[in-house]
Amino acid sequence: MDIKKNQNLIAVVPRARPPLPRMQTKTYRSTRTLPKCYDEDIDDDDDSNDDSDDEDKSQEEIRSEGFHRMSKEHLLDSLSPISGSPEKSIRRKNRHDPDDNDADDDDDDDYDGRKSSKTQVDSSRKKKKPLIQQIRKSEPVKHNFFQWLFFIGLVIIFIAIIPYLSVALNAQNVESSVNKTNKEDVKLIMNNFRKNINDIRLIFKNQDDTIWNDIEGRIYEIIVNPKRPTVIFLFANDDQPMFCLARLLGNASRTVLNCEEDLLLTADDSILGDDYGMVIENLKDKIIQQRVVIFENILNINPEAMRAFHNLCDSENPLVRNAIYILTMVNNKNDNNYYKKTMNTRESMKFIEHQLTQKLTGNIDPDKLQPLVTRMTDAVIINVQSEPEFQSCPLRY
Repeated sequence: MDIKKNQNLIAVVPRARPPLPRMQTKTYRSTRTLPKCYDEDIDDDDDSNDDSDDEDKSQEEIRSEGFHRMSKEHLLDSLSPISGSPEKSIRRKNRHDPDDNDADDDDDDDYDGRKSSKTQVDSSRKKKKPLIQQIRKSEPVKHNFFQWLFFIGLVIIFIAIIPYLSVALNAQNVESSVNKTNKEDVKLIMNNFRKNINDIRLIFKNQDDTIWNDIEGRIYEIIVNPKRPTVIFLFANDDQPMFCLARLLGNASRTVLNCEEDLLLTADDSILGDDYGMVIENLKDKIIQQRVVIFENILNINPEAMRAFHNLCDSENPLVRNAIYILTMVNNKNDNNYYKKTMNTRESMKFIEHQLTQKLTGNIDPDKLQPLVTRMTDAVIINVQSEPEFQSCPLRY
């Protein structure tokens, strides 16, 4: 009967991980049986000491002590090492039991062991925190260092650039002053050229008024941009007024390029032979010296020599820059279907292209024909009208 009573004792078991700050307790009946060693001792004591009340009390104390010890071991095993509050409550509860000093000592040893291990982990974490904090504190210092280094580099670069900036500003000032003088020079040159054109207009009264503005515009282009040549293309049925006009325009253009005299070339000149390479070589030296070149009736020039106009009239990569070419063409009367007495610019260009194509077809490579014609017609095209009052040219040639 005593054993059954002891087996039905009530033990208080707290939850291992309480959801709330305070621990909630739960009562349940212990189903754990006592060890066999206790059962055998109790059976022997019952057989030998049934008539003695003192011995019964001593046996009850032994059994209660063993049960308390086993229940505490069960509680300690069920509790996790993280939650220390239930252990503390049990320790506080058992401090007032004078009969359980030995069990309390064992529990204290286990608790102290877990506590020491926990304190070691906490101490290791605490030791690591200062190192992490030092690293975090050092990061802003490094960042500030690189900022200062970058700032110093910018200052050094700025100091190094100052001389170049001063040189550039001085060059810009010089260029602006040169531009001012150039503008004044251009204005003076154009005024002189315009006076010469007005004198020519008095001789050629039967010409269209627009041609003079076109000529002035092309001369102004070569003054402003001397890196490309200027081409003036004259064509007419009557050769005498046209040749005189070409010579007068060449004479007026010499003052623009500051040349002593112009260069007049005809089909009979040896410089315009049938060797394309020799023509280019000889023309280059002559053009560099005189800058203004007049070609008389280009339809009479050898086709191989005419190939030189591809290099002379090229606006992107010319043979000689800062040059003026005046081309003249007497219309071929055998093929004069496109000619009109009055033609606009488009009709005049179409007529010239037709005349040049008829001249060069079969004499040069067909692949080179159209590029050559295109460069020769990239010019001021003037259809020179006949002059009834024209008697002689003021300039002899």
